[in-house]
Amino acid sequence: MNCTSLFCIIDYAYHGLSVLLAIITAKILGVFIILRDLDKTDAAVSIFSSFSSIVAAGAVIFTAYIGGKQINKWQDEKRFDIRIKNALKIMKITYRARRSLFLIRYNIPTDNELEKAKDKLKNEGVEISIIDSREDIIKSVVFLNRIKERTKEKNAILKCLPVAQSTFGDDIKDALEDLAHNYVYLRNIANNVVSSASKEEASEYLNLLYIDRTKMKVEDNTESTIGERIREAESLDSLEKKISNHVKLIEKRCLPILKNIEII
Repeated sequence: MNCTSLFCIIDYAYHGLSVLLAIITAKILGVFIILRDLDKTDAAVSIFSSFSSIVAAGAVIFTAYIGGKQINKWQDEKRFDIRIKNALKIMKITYRARRSLFLIRYNIPTDNELEKAKDKLKNEGVEISIIDSREDIIKSVVFLNRIKERTKEKNAILKCLPVAQSTFGDDIKDALEDLAHNYVYLRNIANNVVSSASKEEASEYLNLLYIDRTKMKVEDNTESTIGERIREAESLDSLEKKISNHVKLIEKRCLPILKNIEII
């Protein structure tokens, strides 16, 4: 049963109660008329019949009242269930996007990624001499390939915006939208590296793309988790800090709903 059907039921119940109240009023008036016009015996029988009808009508009204309360309770539970599902969906999408944005910027380009980037540049007609002398361009192409591979995470955020806005309001919708915009922002920076005329100009953009791992105390050969590396990067990198602020806002609104709820 959908909400529209429930509203129809409530509307019908309301009009039904109005009719029943009118009937009860008529019965009471009838009692007074009976007392005035009939003798005692006939009046007693008629009064008993009238009061029986009144009691029956009252029972119907009481049943309708209880049923209306149950419907309201069901609606409240249904709305809460929807908020739980939406909160869980938003948090999953947020954490996946947060992880993917970090790994795009954190991981050092592998030999395989570098070779793919070189092949792409060759296929686009870039001279081999330029490719061999411009490592910055190759790294930016690696970055562009990574962003393209993560399109699914960005699209998931965009599809979730109506749900976020209807459930939690504009602030959560805006936070998610800004989170998705980071993919576009980084892609534009990578394109600036590719189109830059000099290594000096390219290096300025390249520094914005990749996280400076030389400043980080956490090493890959330790048992540190992705979460620990992300938290350290947040204190060193302005973009990571901005992304973290969006995630914290979303957590602040969504996690309390999921607290103490058993998710299967």
